[in-house]
Amino acid sequence: MLTNVAALGSLETVVQERSIRDNESLPTCQAQAIAAQIEPGTPTVEVTGNYAGAICD
Repeated sequence: MLTNVAALGSLETVVQERSIRDNESLPTCQAQAIAAQIEPGTPTVEVTGNYAGAICD
């Protein structure tokens, strides 16, 4: 169970599709920010089922 994704802050590419899902303590907005920084044209990061109630800056 992930609670934050700070260690992934410099992630730019993935070699195969990944997901960040079903982490009850991980704000969805943090997971979406990581997915958004992946370079276009590389495999994607799916974000689903994380904590939707958090507010991110």
